Amino acid sequence: MHDAIALERRGLPAIALLSDAFRPQALFQAAALRLSDASRLFVAHPISDASETQLEAKADAIYEELLLALTREQTLSNDSGSADASALSAAPLPASEGERCSSGGTAC
Repeated sequence: MHDAIALERRGLPAIALLSDAFRPQALFQAAALRLSDASRLFVAHPISDASETQLEAKADAIYEELLLALTREQTLSNDSGSADASALSAAPLPASEGERCSSGGTAC
């Protein structure tokens, strides 16, 4: 989520591709960043141990939706409704993975 949000804040089309097994964590991170409308597509789990043929099938299954999402005009807005790019770029990204995990965050 963080990479896609950072790219979108810079005006570059980006979609977070996430395993559907981690949907709750992705939604939590987007909400924590106050960007619930951040672009994301969920891919059927598992991914890491899938064969090349299985990965190609997973990619084929989301290709049209991914292409559409990357080519439509999109404006990120924070959850307060503001679509001001300067306000979005000023919003800090969470600290390192270790800091989030040590503070008991659910995104670990």
